[in-house]
Amino acid sequence: MATQSDIMVAIFGAFAGFSAFGTVIATFLVSGNALQRIAAWWGAHGIKEALKLQDPNASEAGVRRALRRRVVVLWSAGVLVTLAALVSALGLLTSFWWLHTHARYGSAGWGWTYKSAGYLLGADVVLITVITALTMAVAVLSAVRDGPKTEDFLPAIPGGPHEAPSTQNGTAHGLDEPTGMQT
Repeated sequence: MATQSDIMVAIFGAFAGFSAFGTVIATFLVSGNALQRIAAWWGAHGIKEALKLQDPNASEAGVRRALRRRVVVLWSAGVLVTLAALVSALGLLTSFWWLHTHARYGSAGWGWTYKSAGYLLGADVVLITVITALTMAVAVLSAVRDGPKTEDFLPAIPGGPHEAPSTQNGTAHGLDEPTGMQT
């Protein structure tokens, strides 16, 4: 049966892992430029929609709201990552305090640190999971919107969407004219 100290060592390790994972996620969000591009795109989309409105006052108010979208997205992501980092740091600190008092005084450590480390671990798991899901959503949206398209990797096909119809009927690609078989 696991003792409290074994559980607390595992919790301490989990907080250390979550801290490292959170750093990787934050680095990806900032350096990949995906979040900034998605936020700017959403703001531009809002401006286009606001300019379509018939009422000039509503259009102007819509443009002001749309201009704030980018800032709201960036600050929301920043606050979420910062909150996860703070929860991880508090969890590391409280689990360390418990382990320190347990090792130094041989008691069960401070009771409040044991409970709070458990609660903080639950909060950290939720935050890191939400941040990971949001990061993946942003990465997928950015890749679909701005990434290379399949057509970019296809050779020019005679009669295909990239080229005018060819008079060679595929012979340039090694196809036998009457049968259409590879030669």
